[in-house]
Amino acid sequence: KKNTICRQLGYESAINYNIIGGGTGRIWLENLECSETDTVIENCARNTSIIHQCTHADDIAVSCTSRPDIRIRLVGGTDPSNGRVEVLYHQSWGTICDDRFDLNDANVICRSLGFPSSRFFYNAIGGQGPIHLDELNCNGSESSIAECGSNGWSVNDCVHSQDIGVVCNTAIETIRLVGGIDATSGRVEVLRDNEWQSVCTDGFGLKEANVVCRQVGFLAAESYSQTNSTTTTTNNRVTNVNCVGNETMIQNCHHSFSGNCSTNRDVNVVCQVDTTRGTLRLAGGRNQLEGRVEVYFRGEWGSVCDDYFSIRSANVVCRQLGYYEAITYYTEGTGTGNIWLDDVVCTGDEASIQLCSFPGWGVHNCVHKEDVGVVCRELPQVPFRLIPVEGSDTSRGILEIFNNNNWGVVCPSNFTEDTATSICNQLGFNGHNSIFSVESLRSTNCSGNSVVGIGCNIISENLRLVGTDPTRGRLEVFHEGVWGTICDDQFTIAEANFVCSQLGFSRGYQPYIAGGGTGRIWLDDVHCAGNESNIQFCSSRGWGVHDCDHDEDVGVVCTRSGNSKTIRLIGGSGSWNGRVEVFHKNSWGTICGNQFTINDATVVCRQLGFLSASSFYMIGGGSRTIWLSNLRCNGNESSIEDCQSTNDWGVNECTHSQDIGVVCVTSEYIGSSETVRLVGGADSSSGRVEVFHNQEWGTICDDHFEDIDADVVCRQRGFYGAFRSYRVGGGLGNIWLDEVLCTGNEITIEQCGSNGWGIHDCVHVEDIGVDCISFQDTSSPHETIRLVGGEDSSSGRVEIFHNSQWGTVCAFNFDIVDATVACRQLGFTIASGFYVTNDTNVDQIIWLSNLKCVGTELSLQSCRSDGWSDRFSFISGKSENICTHSDDVFITCENPKEKN
Repeated sequence: KKNTICRQLGYESAINYNIIGGGTGRIWLENLECSETDTVIENCARNTSIIHQCTHADDIAVSCTSRPDIRIRLVGGTDPSNGRVEVLYHQSWGTICDDRFDLNDANVICRSLGFPSSRFFYNAIGGQGPIHLDELNCNGSESSIAECGSNGWSVNDCVHSQDIGVVCNTAIETIRLVGGIDATSGRVEVLRDNEWQSVCTDGFGLKEANVVCRQVGFLAAESYSQTNSTTTTTNNRVTNVNCVGNETMIQNCHHSFSGNCSTNRDVNVVCQVDTTRGTLRLAGGRNQLEGRVEVYFRGEWGSVCDDYFSIRSANVVCRQLGYYEAITYYTEGTGTGNIWLDDVVCTGDEASIQLCSFPGWGVHNCVHKEDVGVVCRELPQVPFRLIPVEGSDTSRGILEIFNNNNWGVVCPSNFTEDTATSICNQLGFNGHNSIFSVESLRSTNCSGNSVVGIGCNIISENLRLVGTDPTRGRLEVFHEGVWGTICDDQFTIAEANFVCSQLGFSRGYQPYIAGGGTGRIWLDDVHCAGNESNIQFCSSRGWGVHDCDHDEDVGVVCTRSGNSKTIRLIGGSGSWNGRVEVFHKNSWGTICGNQFTINDATVVCRQLGFLSASSFYMIGGGSRTIWLSNLRCNGNESSIEDCQSTNDWGVNECTHSQDIGVVCVTSEYIGSSETVRLVGGADSSSGRVEVFHNQEWGTICDDHFEDIDADVVCRQRGFYGAFRSYRVGGGLGNIWLDEVLCTGNEITIEQCGSNGWGIHDCVHVEDIGVDCISFQDTSSPHETIRLVGGEDSSSGRVEIFHNSQWGTVCAFNFDIVDATVACRQLGFTIASGFYVTNDTNVDQIIWLSNLKCVGTELSLQSCRSDGWSDRFSFISGKSENICTHSDDVFITCENPKEKN
């Protein structure tokens, strides 16, 4: 017994045991019988028929041998600082499970391997042999994981897909400047014997100061001085420092250590900052204006991590490089070598990134996939801008001129009409209509603090679509007397809606790459809020400022509102699909699917204001009159009422099981489905989700991915909705999206919220997959479900028709809501009950399990579930079981609806 307890706690064996007493509360165990093979006390045999007669005076204590010397290694990484964690225990290497693993555990592991700390940990599949530890629980101060809590050696409920890996930090700060006015100055301190020690002025000169400043990341020393250090915590000093001048670290200079240097003789230095391009560059971009941010330190270039990086930091980078400002920043993630900076926080006023706040050179917890990149804006080619006055748009405002890298106002004296006209024309307007004076809120050198304001004439018709169809084509804008194109960078559905409204249409669809333009590319990175009066008031890089070719010319598809007052779609998963109903003689009614074609569906969708129809299907479920059947539209009619029909209104031999539904096209002309695909599934309706971005396919991480997100993916692929989403793994290349958050109203997954393109903390084992529901699975609902073996048609075992055969439904998690959906699908009003059949004499597939209906679905097949299969597992107590026909569900329905 004592040996089992000690082994469970990680010791080799027990030395002895004794009665110690002193416990409180419950007495859990007595009469234990343990064998030498038992590894945990819970596995020991005990006589449960005997009620213990103990008191806390009988509480037992054990003394164990010392913990074994634990050896750790990292396997399968890119270098000795990272990889899958393996532990040598009882002469066998084994892994650690990721359950409840955190950064404290990773820090203990890294320090035990000689590294200062851990950068992060991750799921490192591929281990073999035993899993030695699970639910490791370190507080972070331990010197070895043998001192940390856990479930006990080899006690786990894990598989090797849960093996943990760590990435250790290889850098440590060894010098710092303390107590200065900013990062460029302060008392010099070096790290020695795990304590910070000041440097004494004995022998210290400009050569030594230059080495110090270069070591902390600056250009050189501006000055050095003697300071009184009353705040130091040690009397130890670095003294008699003597450098040649070309050293990269002060520790490489000749020096000695002494406690004889008084605190009023410590060295203080002031360093020079390189505010030029010399120590900063953008790498890997399409042009000189964008790319991965790299800084030069100790003779090597290295990247900057994106943690806490902001537009303020990006502005500092761009201005240091000689550009006007930053347009945006992003995770570039392709660097190699050093990561020099992390947690960079700038106010935006710094002259160099070195003056921003950061933990220290080489101090980070990042990998290169977190490298930050920026996109800079060139100095304005048109050195004018208008700052709108209250109540005005951007065509009227205070005039500012860009000079010497700063914007400034203009005084009214000697300002002429010709000057105003010239400025308005350069800004993209058609001359000026007014000149006025405004009292500036800031101090100026103008008389009375009065500055110039001007009003410019807006060009009203400066947009067109170039193509064979007036509703779609390459977008062109008129500026300075010349038509030019717009680049597709950052151009979204919001901008498409805006330009379509400017062109007189009701709305736009997702833009696409049209290409084919010639001449000028006028605009790039266009962003419209939607309340502008003209595209020239949307933000952009500026007229003629771009990094594009004409193969990136943007195109849009526009549509005009149709006559939707006499037609509607009912019972679908969105406004773009559902049962078609028409309004006639003051009453809504359905359309029969007899001889219905894609031409008929296209007329319906265009009448509703959509671009076209992608498909149609029998949906059923209608009531009242069936108004139309045997339609013969040619596809060019403006409304369904204009189509020919072999029957008059209300004359037909149809039933409501033949009611027609349509799916309208809500994506762009080339199809948003071309930017998402399902890979590796059993058929086209299932598989790993991959999205197309930046000319490459990539996966989506499963972090917080929910059913509503899966619905958007499936609808984008042309399906009715999603059965389920699940971790599938197996992807390669980019992980494009993480933390996806959809409202459910989006047309494409790209319109949902997320961390941003390429920003994630995932590996490919976390790739998400979905199973989609086709419209055919929701059509003719009465014909795809039946009740078998009941007393009458209102009760029986539920059977579903799928893949050309009937099968049953497992009762796991089945509830009254699921039963009600099934009853409504069968034409009844409600379900009065459900139960398990316990009938083993059924020779059919079990099609569905773990149904999660919300109650509004048209059919049981439309509900969430574990997907189509012939075997399902579920948890009952502690044992895992497979659904059998004794688990088939039986329901009872009530109040059948009246049939038409």
